[in-house]
Amino acid sequence: MSVLHTFLVILDIPSSSDYFGKNNSILEDLSSSSEKVLGFKPNFSTAYLPNSLSLPNYQIPNSLDEVIEKEINRGKKFFFIFPAILDFSILQKEFLSQIISNARKQFPVAEFYYDEVDLSHPLLVRTFVNQANQKLSKIQLPPKKLALMLVSSGQGSGRDRAESYLLMRLIWEELGVAVGDVGFIRHENPFLADQLRKYLDKTRSEYSLFWVIVYQSLWNTNYAEYAYTICKDEFGNQTNNLKFSFLDPLVSNPIIIYWLQNRILQIWEEFRQKQSRERTLKYRSIQPSESILYTLNGLEVPFKSDNNKMLKKYVISTDAVIAKVNDQEALDLLTEFFEIKSEKVFVKVTWHGYATGTYTDPVALDKLLSSLPNQVILLESYTTSRNDGTKKINWRQECKENRDWIRQQDLLFLEKTGLAKVINKHNATYLNITELFWDGQLMPQKVIDDLLLSNNVELDYPELSKYVPRLLYENFGSDFISFARFKGPTRLSISNMFGLIPVPFKSEWHGANITDFASVCCDLVKIYGCIFNISSIVEALNYAVRWNRKGLYRSRWGNYDLISGLNMVCMSRNLGIGDALASQIQGQDIEKSAFFDVVRSNFDIPSNVFHPPIPDQIKSEFA
Repeated sequence: MSVLHTFLVILDIPSSSDYFGKNNSILEDLSSSSEKVLGFKPNFSTAYLPNSLSLPNYQIPNSLDEVIEKEINRGKKFFFIFPAILDFSILQKEFLSQIISNARKQFPVAEFYYDEVDLSHPLLVRTFVNQANQKLSKIQLPPKKLALMLVSSGQGSGRDRAESYLLMRLIWEELGVAVGDVGFIRHENPFLADQLRKYLDKTRSEYSLFWVIVYQSLWNTNYAEYAYTICKDEFGNQTNNLKFSFLDPLVSNPIIIYWLQNRILQIWEEFRQKQSRERTLKYRSIQPSESILYTLNGLEVPFKSDNNKMLKKYVISTDAVIAKVNDQEALDLLTEFFEIKSEKVFVKVTWHGYATGTYTDPVALDKLLSSLPNQVILLESYTTSRNDGTKKINWRQECKENRDWIRQQDLLFLEKTGLAKVINKHNATYLNITELFWDGQLMPQKVIDDLLLSNNVELDYPELSKYVPRLLYENFGSDFISFARFKGPTRLSISNMFGLIPVPFKSEWHGANITDFASVCCDLVKIYGCIFNISSIVEALNYAVRWNRKGLYRSRWGNYDLISGLNMVCMSRNLGIGDALASQIQGQDIEKSAFFDVVRSNFDIPSNVFHPPIPDQIKSEFA
């Protein structure tokens, strides 16, 4: 599966040839840094705009129009364009607008997303200040003996020149030096040479200043060199002790990487929101594309009737698969290949509350039940959040005496969400294990402890073995599916087992930190792994959750957005392996996760699962 998007950093023409080599290392740093927040490694390229009419596009290496055409010929569709030109002239803006306009006409399938440089962005201002402080620390003069001159070409609009003044003011206030001013080299008001003479002609002692010259650019461009020549000429004509020093190029400061990364995240979120709106409008009318199995050795195998033997080979030879299931037949084949065939199949659903798109919804449940012709028993426990809040109770102490209201709220949840209709359609059974717990229908703890001992299983929380319902134990050896949603890198099939603690108030089981919670969840997997033939399915059959502080939806865990139409599943016979893969699809580095440190210490996860060949295109769908 090829990656359909590309990220272009737009630069102006440099003053030296080594510039073209240096930007490659910067792009590598930017790519690595962005991968940590996007969840996939973006493909960055540089493209250039001329800064004068005397240098036509065809004389520019990697001109923007040339790069766009080359990337489209390589199959790219989505273009994210980030101008890194701080001294953006009117001419360059016209070049950019014209190139993108022509590309849209020439390549209608392509989509372009770009922003403008905000000179007063806090990270950009901080970079200027840090560079200036580094320079001033070597000069060792008091602030009253220091001055700041911000220089730009001045070839932008009046608003652009006003932003230069704002940038200078922000830097000057941070530095606290005696004087701050602006000079232009391609605009006469105020011209840089005139500005310098204004101060150099002063004879009073307070004007005997050391000047830090800040050019409004990331690199040493031709205009920056021209500014240096002007300063040298003006200061060289003086007989007093006035001195000046140019600021080092900003691109050497690591904050620039974070500034670009911040812009990338903003424009990526806008892109995802637009995609989400379009998916919602078009999803039902689109013909589903081909279903594909992604194997752990990097192969992509289409779900076709003549490929069944090949599909079965890959499913049986590995403990986990990732698949795009755009039709019911593909999901049917997966459940068949994983040999989910017992007379009764127990499914632990994810019904924690009403937060839209975060629970096992009717669409996903209907698809799963359609692929399981067996008798299906859906498992869940009562929880504090699956109610409408019309009654306030002490969930720690008053649950059992409010049993009727809690049960009514549970049934109301199934009715309101449409889940009851799906359950009835497939003649499935819903079993709430809290009811069994309240009725005292649990196995003797010693029986479970003996079972664990015979399987050489030790628990971090031995008291959990007293919570196993008798009805579940009596179906020893049946198939069991932890049916979890793609909704964050650790809220998956292992976390889903937390709901098998039958007490409604479960907060005390969360522990002091994430490792305590992970240990409890792993213990539950161990217990039920000795009773059932366990598999996991992490699904995005209707929605996937993408956490976003500015997201449209809100839950008790924070704001989020929903991604529809993915039809992805990650299925495994080993819940640790399945969650490790599903987490990496969502961009998690499981080798730097406290939750997965606990998972790895409890379950055998082969090394090829830590860096699986998951296509970046899949990761970008979840980013």
